[in-house]
Amino acid sequence: MVLGLLTLVIPGSDGFNAKMAADPNLIPPRPAAKDPVEAVQILVVLVVGAAFMGAALTMRDLVGERDIFERERAVGLRPGAYLWAKVVVFFCTAILQSAVMVAITFAGRGLPHRGGPLVPPPVALFVAIAALACVSTLVGLAISAAVRSQEQAMPPLVIIIMVQLVFCGGLFALDKPGLQQLSWIFPSYWGYVASAGAVDLRTINPDATQKVSLWQTSPAHAGLALGVLLVIAMILSVFTYSRLRLTKR
Repeated sequence: MVLGLLTLVIPGSDGFNAKMAADPNLIPPRPAAKDPVEAVQILVVLVVGAAFMGAALTMRDLVGERDIFERERAVGLRPGAYLWAKVVVFFCTAILQSAVMVAITFAGRGLPHRGGPLVPPPVALFVAIAALACVSTLVGLAISAAVRSQEQAMPPLVIIIMVQLVFCGGLFALDKPGLQQLSWIFPSYWGYVASAGAVDLRTINPDATQKVSLWQTSPAHAGLALGVLLVIAMILSVFTYSRLRLTKR
C-alpha cells in the first residue's frame, strides 16, 4: 500500500494519458502534457517497488530456515520439492502485493488507455509488474541460499535495489557505451520495457529524454521482455536449487 501511495506523490495530473497537442490523430487535440516525464516517473516507482517487494519477501527466508531444512532433508525432504513450495507461495504473495500497488496507482493516477498490445493496457501493466515481482522473489531466494546468516542478507538487498533503480532505464538515459548492454542482466530493465509497452510510453511522453526503442508497444517487444524475465527466473531457480543440494545434510 505504501509503495502504491508513493506514485501519488509524483507531480502532474496527466498520469498515463498525457498526449502532445501536435499529434494529428487526436480530434480535437488535447493540450500538451504539463510534465512529459510524469508517466516515466510513475513507472520507475512501480518497477522499483515490484523489485523491492519481491526481494524483500524472500531475502531472509532460506537462510533463516537452514537448520530446519537440513534436519528435514535428513529424513527425506527433497530440495526440489522444498524450493517449489517456496516458489508457489511467494509467487502468489508477490502477485497479490502487486495487485494492491497497481490498483492504488490506477485509483489515484487513472487507467492507461493506450498500449497493450495483446490485452487491455491496465491488464498488461499489471502483468508486467507482477512478473517482475515474481522474478524478484527468486532474486531474494538466490541471495538467501548463498549467504550464511540473516544479518548477511540485508546488505545485498540494499545493493540489489539500488542497482536495479539505476539500470531500469527510466531514471536516466543509458546511452554511454556498455551501460545499456549491462542493464540487460537486471530484471528491472525488462520489467520496465514490458511496463513501458503496456502504457505506450513513447507516445504519451514523446519529450522524455530516454529514447529506448524497446519501449515501443508491440507483441514482439512484450514477448521479448517477458521471455527474458522467464530466462532470468530459470537461471535463478537453477542456482538456488544447486545451493540447496550442496547444503550439508
